[in-house]
Amino acid sequence: MRSMTSKLPINLEDLLRRRTVEDERIEYKKGWNPDAIIQTLCAFANDFENLGGGYIVIGQDCDDMGQPIFPPVGLRDNQLDKIQQELLSYGNLIQPPYFPILSVERLQERNLITRPPRLSQLRRRSTAITFAATPARSRHEETMSGS
Repeated sequence: MRSMTSKLPINLEDLLRRRTVEDERIEYKKGWNPDAIIQTLCAFANDFENLGGGYIVIGQDCDDMGQPIFPPVGLRDNQLDKIQQELLSYGNLIQPPYFPILSVERLQERNLITRPPRLSQLRRRSTAITFAATPARSRHEETMSGS
């Protein structure tokens, strides 16, 4: 098992249980679904409400009310590098290009990939962040989960 260094500024369990971050700043994604995740990245990068962006947690499902479901679904070990590489490559499709900081975390023996918020240079730009759709993305529509 590889050693993982957290890039999260807060405790993962506190984040997932919403003890320290407001609801509108956390998005849970059950698995790897590029369209939904990239759209959320764009929304957080635009940060129109000046909240400093938000957290995306891949591998964590939620109920209809947006509350996290435990234990996390998780991501398989052999998915982690692929998801991170693909997510970073999709950064070129965002205008202007945007490359989020990602952190692999473990909770309840399951892998999660998180995108912690950070104040970005993008916020200083006068243009909105947008996402260019491509036909090649459709092959990634399936959700990759740990089950």
